[in-house]
Amino acid sequence: MKIQDIKSKTHPSTPPRGTLFHGTSEYVLGEIESGRNRIQRVYKHNNVSLGGAYLTYFWSVANVAAKTAAREHRSKPIVLAVKITSDLFPDEDWVVAAAERPKPSDFDFASETYRNHQYQGFFEDLFSEYLGEGHSLSDEYVRRYDELNDLYGITWRDSFRYKGSVRQANPITAEQITSVWTAI
Repeated sequence: MKIQDIKSKTHPSTPPRGTLFHGTSEYVLGEIESGRNRIQRVYKHNNVSLGGAYLTYFWSVANVAAKTAAREHRSKPIVLAVKITSDLFPDEDWVVAAAERPKPSDFDFASETYRNHQYQGFFEDLFSEYLGEGHSLSDEYVRRYDELNDLYGITWRDSFRYKGSVRQANPITAEQITSVWTAI
């Protein structure tokens, strides 16, 4: 995919089957095309990030990420449709959505407990060490990411259900890109 191949000025309502969106900049697309696709974190003042590539089902989320990346790189914002070619992992921010707005299928609001024993144990464990001073809940999750995911069977599916986003540990490759759109 070449930058000059950017043709679409409109966006799809949902990604093509088997793909997700990634918001970035034309500068990063050039890095991907050259094979230098280093992980380039643009959310420097937010929560800790695990790196890799964050992918979403939502065009609007990718569009905002594209604008942020473009400002940081002094470039134009673009949204990539990316086919999944490697393992996916939870976006560490899913934990905040699940803690603050649990789904009724997962949480018994009357007893204030998770119906899902996996989540009940996960959050009891996570909150037992989270003090909330100087860092966020997702920062605490990042600190124990592998341990908690393994212990409680947390996968990208949990992240996708609560945030509509996931993470792949490695940077996006040129072979993964199926479409490129100009962000709006």
